Amino acid sequence: MRQQYNVKASYRYRCNPQTGETGPLPVWSIDAMKNQIIVESEVVIDHG
Repeated sequence: MRQQYNVKASYRYRCNPQTGETGPLPVWSIDAMKNQIIVESEVVIDHG
């Protein structure tokens, strides 16, 4: 990001356990969103 856009950015891998949607999540600092990480064993999936 810095080389191409001169912007300091990081990414997290995101997965929505309810929809199964995954993808990159841009963050503004090295620690941003780390408090939102959920351990896979803690995820409860409701299949309806």
